[in-house]
Amino acid sequence: MTAPLPSSVLAGNLPVRAFLRAFPFYLAWNGDGVIVEAGPSLRKIYPHAEPGARIEDVFRLVRPRGELAPAFFHANADQLFILEGKLNLRLLRGGFFPLDGSEIAVFLGTPWLRDTDELSSYGLTLADFAVHDQTLDLLLLLQTQKSAANDLRHLNARLVEKRSQLIEKEAQARKLALVASSTDNAVILTDFDMRLEWVNDAFTRVTGWTFEEIGGRRLWDFLAASAPEAVSFDAAAACLEAGKVYRKELLQRRRDGRHYWLSIEVQRLPDEAREVASLMVIGRDVTERKAAVEALRRSELEARSQRDEARRQHDELDWIYNTAPIGICLFDRELRYRRVNRWLAEINGASIDAHIGKSVWDVAPGVAARVEKEAQNVIRTARPARFEDVTGETAAQPGVIRYFNESWFPAFDERGEVAGLTLLVEEITDQRRVRVLKEADRRKNEFLATLAHELRNPLAPIKSALQMVQMNESFDPEICAENQAALRIAERQVDHLTRLVDDLLEVARITHGKIELKREPTDLLAILPQAVDLVRPQLERKGHVLTYEAPAEPLPVSGDKVRLVQVFANLLDNAVKYTPAGGAIRLSAGREGEMAVVRVADNGQGIPPEKLSSIWDLFAQVEYNTPEAKAGIGIGLALARNLVELHGGHVSAASQGAGRGAEFRVAIPLAASLKS
Repeated sequence: MTAPLPSSVLAGNLPVRAFLRAFPFYLAWNGDGVIVEAGPSLRKIYPHAEPGARIEDVFRLVRPRGELAPAFFHANADQLFILEGKLNLRLLRGGFFPLDGSEIAVFLGTPWLRDTDELSSYGLTLADFAVHDQTLDLLLLLQTQKSAANDLRHLNARLVEKRSQLIEKEAQARKLALVASSTDNAVILTDFDMRLEWVNDAFTRVTGWTFEEIGGRRLWDFLAASAPEAVSFDAAAACLEAGKVYRKELLQRRRDGRHYWLSIEVQRLPDEAREVASLMVIGRDVTERKAAVEALRRSELEARSQRDEARRQHDELDWIYNTAPIGICLFDRELRYRRVNRWLAEINGASIDAHIGKSVWDVAPGVAARVEKEAQNVIRTARPARFEDVTGETAAQPGVIRYFNESWFPAFDERGEVAGLTLLVEEITDQRRVRVLKEADRRKNEFLATLAHELRNPLAPIKSALQMVQMNESFDPEICAENQAALRIAERQVDHLTRLVDDLLEVARITHGKIELKREPTDLLAILPQAVDLVRPQLERKGHVLTYEAPAEPLPVSGDKVRLVQVFANLLDNAVKYTPAGGAIRLSAGREGEMAVVRVADNGQGIPPEKLSSIWDLFAQVEYNTPEAKAGIGIGLALARNLVELHGGHVSAASQGAGRGAEFRVAIPLAASLKS
């Protein structure tokens, strides 16, 4: 804090205090050379001038030469004193303020500044000076002069720049006029109302119009009138107002009526003295460019279409290549795999990647010798080759014989030489097996037909011989009775064998498509009793009870009577065979919609659910441990189904399971007379 002046000198002396406060750069020290007070502004320049500090440590006296002692200042009170800070070498000039009867030296000073720029370096502002300080006046004057000098310099610089701009604009205007006159582009200048003010010669060459013919017309009106179709310039105003260049291509009509494409670039030519600017328009005839662009666009569309088509075809070929159920690969001349599809990779038992770049000896050594021989032959002849029924094992299924068809195709380079090979491998193992099975089935059918005929031939004379034996009665009654019983057994077995052979013959005829139905109108109710008569001996022998239910009205159908009797006799025989002795069999007939329906039901051994669909197959049987079941050969139901289907009907079976009986249903279309 500031040390007070000695009370003996300044105590209560308010005018002295106020006077000192009017000099913010004052300094006071006592006879011992100790600073007792320092003005606030002085402290900013000399922060070490603290009360209590020795004055000789802070300042030195520059002028006049002497000591920093109150007595020296009293002796030279009329001189200008200059102090210098020992630490920052900054000068302080001023005068001595005497205090009568006091040993205190009071110095009223001000900084010695030569320019206002030094204020900031001293850490001062103009507010740190007293209003009566001549230094403040000098600083203000210097500041005013400096500001005026700066303004003059700025003004002069602007004038020089403006003059340069005017010179440059004049040069540009001359160049623009020269360019506008000599360019091939049409140039239009408008006034502030957008009326045509000037056009160059190129404008007349492009449009056919001279300035004398169109001068004074508004720009947009002229362009719109020259367009063969409606054209809008709504976006032009906003674009130009934003200081941008307005560009547009529009179809125009020349003075002679010919059409052409005109590209225009419109920009503002501002006038600083006005708010509205004139316009400059650059026009180019772009008809040829438009035609070239359109031709290029069509060419690109066509090329894109061709690329898309090529890509589509490539994708299709690639899809076919990868999904075709045949092996496909590409070889180079050294029989190295270039490309392999999934099927061939699976045949060879290796991945696709394991093929690429490898030779056939590396991938499939088991067939490499044969493949190399075939490939070299194709390379030598330059002709395709095909090898059928190629037999061999594959790495994918060792020990399994498989069959293939191989097709070789040479691939040619641009010189027409064989550069590689394409191999198609079609596996025909399954087809070959089917052919073998079909051949076996054909031979089986031929064998059955031949067997049936061979068995049928001796049956007739055997039966005739038995009948002749029956006619020759023996004189011994006991021998006669025994013979008659044996003959009846033999006759029954011959009849059974005859039916089996007849069924075999029917199956053979159906298999070969040689059976012909002799259709005629008949009542189905007249057919059923004949079928019952054929199986009556078996019914009586096993003690079965047959129940027959039939409607009062007839069931007319168009069918082969003999074949229909055969159908129902086979179904009844099947029921008799699989029903234990003393069983019940029910035969019923009726009408269901447009079908005549016959049902044969029994309470016999039944049919397992898993066998219901297979009992109709040829030679199929449900395995029951009974003599009757073992005696059949499994053709009765198959023959019945085929004959029913030949009549346009259908047959089905139902059963609750083993031991719970079965029911067979035959449906044949009714004749037209009954349908109506």
